[in-house]
Amino acid sequence: MRRGDFMPAALILNRLSFEYPNGKSIFREISLSLESGITALVGPNGIGKSTFANVLVGKLEPTEGTLHRREDVVHLSQLESPPAQTAMEYLESHGKDEGDLQQMPRGWFDDLNLGLSCQNLSGGQWMKVRLAAHWGSGFLILDEPSNDLDQESKARLVQLLKQHRHGILLISHDRELLELCDQVLEFSNQGLEKFGLSWNEYLESRSRERSRLEEELQQAKIERQRVGQSRQQALDRQNKRNRRGKRQAERGGMPKILLGGMKRRAQATTGRVDQETSEKADTAVRVAFEKFSAQKVDPVMYLKIAEFEPVKGKTIACATDFNIRFADWLFRPNLSFTLRGDSRLLIRGKNGSGKSTLFRILMGEEWDRDGEQAAVPEQRGELQCASVRTLYLDQKLARLDPKLTILEYLQKGADLPETELRNELAMFLFHGDQVHQKIESLSGGERLRVALAEGFIGRPAPELIVLDEPTNNLDLFNAGFLEGLIRAYRGAVLMASHDRFFVENCAMSSSIDLVG
Repeated sequence: MRRGDFMPAALILNRLSFEYPNGKSIFREISLSLESGITALVGPNGIGKSTFANVLVGKLEPTEGTLHRREDVVHLSQLESPPAQTAMEYLESHGKDEGDLQQMPRGWFDDLNLGLSCQNLSGGQWMKVRLAAHWGSGFLILDEPSNDLDQESKARLVQLLKQHRHGILLISHDRELLELCDQVLEFSNQGLEKFGLSWNEYLESRSRERSRLEEELQQAKIERQRVGQSRQQALDRQNKRNRRGKRQAERGGMPKILLGGMKRRAQATTGRVDQETSEKADTAVRVAFEKFSAQKVDPVMYLKIAEFEPVKGKTIACATDFNIRFADWLFRPNLSFTLRGDSRLLIRGKNGSGKSTLFRILMGEEWDRDGEQAAVPEQRGELQCASVRTLYLDQKLARLDPKLTILEYLQKGADLPETELRNELAMFLFHGDQVHQKIESLSGGERLRVALAEGFIGRPAPELIVLDEPTNNLDLFNAGFLEGLIRAYRGAVLMASHDRFFVENCAMSSSIDLVG
């Protein structure tokens, strides 16, 4: 069922509002319906998308208004912890049998063993098991379902979404998935707005709206300036008339009492002219402010990378017929590559091909295939790594201490006064009391911003940036910021990403394919 067909409403919202006990309002008086199509829910990180989803599914009660569900609503969040049961047991506990599993796209389970514990599955595998368990069971809220999926798995997910029968609310920053949507719900600083448009139509409409508002704002500024100039000219003319009248009265020998009355009348006239022109100027200022406030502001990070000149010939990492073995040798064939001071290397491969393991080894960590620290596995060939300043953004951002606040965590490594540190944090969109939030309470995108801040605040710029699926939790606007940062960065970059748009925009210079 696609846009243009009859789509009965699965969810009906009537003047729905939600605010936290501290008075922070997330959304107010939303009235809309969600039909049995694909609806994209987009907006900056931290603006309230997950809260809205939790209200729709019933995990949070709305502060005001009513919500009518015509069918079951299932929320597949990013952070759902896997249970201590096998993948097959999990599927069976949700009423799925072999016949149901055969309805999934061909190859859906190729990269996972359904006899494994859910707790031993990768993030992408766990999402695929949950999708199989809940597919066809009602209205689905999918929160970043393509995170951790390689290109083949993502293509199967696209196929699955195209075959949907029930409604889907898609919370995603994945541009390939967003192109499947029938309509868009947009969270912004102006609230929640529904667009009955496809993704590309929405982008075109949004661009036109921004251009219109920017033009109106510019015209309001011009009008404010014109009114101000007119006000000053009117006052100058009135003062000139007052001075001319005074000189004529003095030459004619007018008595002082009459001169005083004339002066008071001139002052009253001047005051009236001043008030009238001031009101016009104030109106112009108010109009300009209203036009400015009407613009939807996308909060985007900003950062000036400290200048440094990379040593272009410096070898940062060099692999010669390198491989490691846990149960089996990880890479087929062995790896041979060189990463120099100003090069940017893309690591490609399916889920489970060893991309994250390679990064951990390059960073000096010792890991087994399940992510647990272990003794150094058997190795062959050579892998040499230089000691360089490195910003390493792994998928789980494991370096972050969840028990510390943002400010406390940054104070550990940045030798800056608190005031200056807070000013720097504003570049990463952490303002005011937000710096006192604990890291464990942050969304995935907010945690990534903290990790970026740690790499650039109060220390020399890194010589190497390592990015392991950096766009998994980053909104579209700040993904664009990160693309620009990588393009402008003059050091070495090592990246793994399944986001085709992001990779293209980062202008990676070379790549290697891992075959696990």
